[in-house]
Amino acid sequence: MKRITKKQQKDMENFIKRNITNKYVAIILLLVIAGGVYYFNEHYLHYRNEAAPVLVANDYKIRCVDGDTFVLNDQKIRMLGIDTPESVKPNHPVEPFGKEASDYTCKKLESAKKIDLKQDKGNEFDKYDRMLAWVYLDDVLLQEDLLTKGFAEIKYINKKTVDNRILDQLKNAESRAKQAKIGIWQ
Repeated sequence: MKRITKKQQKDMENFIKRNITNKYVAIILLLVIAGGVYYFNEHYLHYRNEAAPVLVANDYKIRCVDGDTFVLNDQKIRMLGIDTPESVKPNHPVEPFGKEASDYTCKKLESAKKIDLKQDKGNEFDKYDRMLAWVYLDDVLLQEDLLTKGFAEIKYINKKTVDNRILDQLKNAESRAKQAKIGIWQ
């Protein structure tokens, strides 16, 4: 059996210490990352779950932009699943029923006692950093209401994230407005 020199023994001890230290650093780093992910999910993303309301507003400040966009407190919100005629686009004429859609949305928002916003998981914000949401005013889906009145059409549906029950509601409302030839369907 070959004897190990003191230098070789010291080198082995240092090698073991380095490797154990590296393993501990890696474990600690993984725990910190996992804790950060957990914290982020619980404190930032938790309110954006598919079925949970993003925000229930009882004390709020509303600023209307147009028929499908508004500002709630400081967050710009774009309604999911619909498009209303333009009423405020710069260098663009007001489209037929644009003003009516905008006025209707504004009146509904201002008179609501409760506003619930729900988001599709994976489709929370658009490229303009507007929150994308299903808007419930006193438990009534505003998008469906706008479609029923003929102030909107179904558009911009993300097939991967949309709740098909909501989409079916919207399709029924749009179909009724088309058959009745009201609003934009005249």
